[in-house]
Amino acid sequence: MLRRLAKHLRPGGTILFLEPDWSFVRSEPPSPSYDRCCRWIIDIFDRAGAGITNTGARMHRAFLAVGLPAPIMRMRMIIGDAVSASEWLRAMADIAIVMLPAMERHGVATSSDIDCDTIAKQLIQEVASSGSVVIGRADVGAWSQVQSAKTPPA
Repeated sequence: MLRRLAKHLRPGGTILFLEPDWSFVRSEPPSPSYDRCCRWIIDIFDRAGAGITNTGARMHRAFLAVGLPAPIMRMRMIIGDAVSASEWLRAMADIAIVMLPAMERHGVATSSDIDCDTIAKQLIQEVASSGSVVIGRADVGAWSQVQSAKTPPA
């Protein structure tokens, strides 16, 4: 895809991608429900071939592989406690609920593991009661400018 898109850029044009990276998700001290929910989500993405971990290294190699200059890269991630990361914890619950049918099909989790009516509240309460800080999904941005009129190799 990068190769095809780069062919449409003029010299000096910029190509940019923003991709999720789940390789850093965890809690400290551990919040078992949060960490388990993260593992379920990563497992389902991995089974689907989504490649959501180690995005930064993969994007860097992809830019170079199609003849683009090494990209400038930045990462932004969600880090916080039950209050400052509550929006993220609700998003995690929503992701788990949406992915529950796939989790059940693949034997990753069941509806008894994920109570759709209470999972968001459960995550927030557990993170609060354990005094945990959660590290959420990161967003990795990579961009590069086409240097010359020649098209990256096919």
